[in-house]
Amino acid sequence: MARLSPSIRARALFLLWRSDDLLLIDWRDESTHQAVWLAPGGTIEYGEPAYAAAIRELREELGVGGIELHHLATFESIFEYGDQVGHEVCFAFEAIAPPQLAKQSAVQGVESNGEPLTLIWTPASAIEAGERPLWPGPLRQYLVSPPLRR
Repeated sequence: MARLSPSIRARALFLLWRSDDLLLIDWRDESTHQAVWLAPGGTIEYGEPAYAAAIRELREELGVGGIELHHLATFESIFEYGDQVGHEVCFAFEAIAPPQLAKQSAVQGVESNGEPLTLIWTPASAIEAGERPLWPGPLRQYLVSPPLRR
């Protein structure tokens, strides 16, 4: 398991909606092997605005550009992973998925280290019901409904 940094990490998340479904990474916790949903995104680089980081992560992980993201929430996440404590400040942005992604049953992406990612369309009702853990956990409270219904 990777060691967590003893500092606060700034993350930019991008959330894409397809009707009542949200595109999330289908992930397995490396320490417990439990299936979890992971919000896509990554670390904000020094001097980089959060919105620009979300756009960059969307392009890097899914190869998609030209999407206008809207700020959903900014929140803090303090969590335990294995025997370590992590601390993040997350900037979450959302948009309606572009047609090229919305028509796919699962979306293949790539991590910054070159490892493949599988993202799945997850019903909002499954997220609300807590069928799996959602990382970061505080994000769940902001996923009340797709953006066009707010």
